[in-house]
Amino acid sequence: MPTSDLAAAVDFWTRGLGFIDLFTVPGQVTRLRRWAFQDARLVPGRSRQR
Repeated sequence: MPTSDLAAAVDFWTRGLGFIDLFTVPGQVTRLRRWAFQDARLVPGRSRQR
């Protein structure tokens, strides 16, 4: 999932939604997991506008 602020997005997903940080490559990608089959990959970038 592209995000303009990777650190803020990781904070929201972990503290707000209960995900854990499986691994992070600083400034490039963060892989999060909550339960089985509930994974998210956050990357820096702009989200698509609809």
